[in-house]
Amino acid sequence: MENKKSAGGCIVTKSVLYGKTRLRWLTRELPVVAADTGWRIFGDGDTQDYIDMGNMELIDFNRLEELEPIVKLIYDMPIGSEVELIWGDDEKYFLNLFTGEEIR
Repeated sequence: MENKKSAGGCIVTKSVLYGKTRLRWLTRELPVVAADTGWRIFGDGDTQDYIDMGNMELIDFNRLEELEPIVKLIYDMPIGSEVELIWGDDEKYFLNLFTGEEIR
């Protein structure tokens, strides 16, 4: 996916956005407004308390792709999707948490 002019927003933890943790889990919920993709992004060190304290920020999906280009592979997945970014020694890929499918 090239940067789309209207990619839509996603909600990401500040720890991922500012490089404090690595992107790890992505879920796609029902969008709350028209410009929302429904994607919610969490880091490998995020706790429920951290999330509950308001440490989430709305960004354009294109910005997320600038931070981690591999997210282009999951952009079109359906609402209800849950994936985990697996950080291997030589490569990264997504694991579909419902089907076990590797997305490369």
